[in-house]
Amino acid sequence: MELPKGWIKTSLGDITISEKGKKPKTLGEQSSKNSYPYIDIKAFEKGEIRQYTDGEKCRLCEKDDILIVWDGARSGLVGKAINGAIGSTLARVRSNVVENSYLYYFLFGNYNKINTNTKGIGIPHVDPNYLWNLTFLLPPLPEQHRIVEKIEELFSELDNGIEQLQKAKEQIKTYRQSVLKAAFENNNVEKVAFENIILSSQNGISKRSGNEGADYNVLRLADINLGEISEESPRKIKLTDKEIEKYKLSNGDLICIRVNGSKDLVGRMILFNGKQNWAFCDHFIRYKLNLKIVIPKFYKYLFSSETSRKYIGLNMVSSAGQNTVSQKTINIYDVPLPSLTSQKQIVSEIEERFSVADKLEENIDKSLLQAEAMRQSILKKAFEGKLVPQNEEDEPAYELLRRIKTP
Repeated sequence: MELPKGWIKTSLGDITISEKGKKPKTLGEQSSKNSYPYIDIKAFEKGEIRQYTDGEKCRLCEKDDILIVWDGARSGLVGKAINGAIGSTLARVRSNVVENSYLYYFLFGNYNKINTNTKGIGIPHVDPNYLWNLTFLLPPLPEQHRIVEKIEELFSELDNGIEQLQKAKEQIKTYRQSVLKAAFENNNVEKVAFENIILSSQNGISKRSGNEGADYNVLRLADINLGEISEESPRKIKLTDKEIEKYKLSNGDLICIRVNGSKDLVGRMILFNGKQNWAFCDHFIRYKLNLKIVIPKFYKYLFSSETSRKYIGLNMVSSAGQNTVSQKTINIYDVPLPSLTSQKQIVSEIEERFSVADKLEENIDKSLLQAEAMRQSILKKAFEGKLVPQNEEDEPAYELLRRIKTP
């Protein structure tokens, strides 16, 4: 492409200086001696300072310095620093010819490229050969300032739009709960313990491998996506005929999430209508319902209602980061038992309203993706010289480089 007037083509390594962070000898709580925040990954990403150091033999950074994650799964992630000591998995990037925020947005826009071109076995690391050889089109310094100003103006508009879309998603979530509340909070409907409408309940199989029997799909938490079973990549374990008989899932079974790190997922029900043969692991409880008096989908929705979620939340057990609900807790829960005709009608009304909500949410998600695509489009135009007009009075970038390099 033809370079904009006053711009020059160079590489990132030619116009930047980088320094890797170090692990300090002294780390601990904040004190008069340990006064420097230690900028590790958590501090970098979330602003949560956990440790402090005395600054001795550290690599220090100043507010708004550009830091880049050098090691780990987030390699290439960029952010702005606070005053402190740079963590050993981070690096600082500076330039005396590139405006600080302009450099930040350049690295921000190239995150996916840097992150997918790492090196190392096991733990990925930024590949310096790739990073420093990234083509960098250097504009005049005044134009860099104008570009940053325009980027931030457009990003602010995008962020406002994204915030409104996220609020709309929360309103849809609230709407779904109001639909469920209206569906199930009928005081005139008979209430019975859940155990009175089931034929059996069974915790899943605990084995993770086997030497005898035939390969069989065993349902895991990883196979659950948005409350539905994904059959794309099932895990197969050798199960004996006896194990298959005990743990096989049948259409119409309700599968309760028994244990999970997320409290919001524990106690939720998945309706099994699988095309493949599945057993299920011990993260689940299988419920076979009395189909003469109940429609399983009715109770799937019931266990997602606010009242049911409160009951599960009050009765789950939490330990070591895992949350568990027992068969007993589910079995003694009082549930409504309307007629089959009423159950069918209620399910139909729920799904009709949820269908509208799903379409709205789908449109919002598309808009969110478009917003992120627009963000990348803005950055692409910015670094090609197409976001703001050039000014003939700006000192050309080659003059800036020459002046900086002249002793």
